[in-house]
Amino acid sequence: MNAAVGPIDGGKATLAELRRAGIDALAKALGPVGMVRFLQQFDPGQGDYTAERGRILGNPSVDLAITHNYFAMLKPISTSVRRANPRHITVLPGGGS
Repeated sequence: MNAAVGPIDGGKATLAELRRAGIDALAKALGPVGMVRFLQQFDPGQGDYTAERGRILGNPSVDLAITHNYFAMLKPISTSVRRANPRHITVLPGGGS
């Protein structure tokens, strides 16, 4: 990590300079482990969440979903695919979310 001498001009800095200053600021504020954990939130993941969900669940009626706790089947969807869509909803057995 290169310690920045002072604030940089975000309007004039190159993208590489901005990236470096941002990484340095995150590392300073959060420490190396916190910085990595923070940056991992922006990992786009892989796969197609919608296609995989459709393959697993199909297109159940509302009555079927309620009657058979159909949404508990969301659990098998891989973590990498769920990360691709941070707005996913997983209904856990027992009604928790």
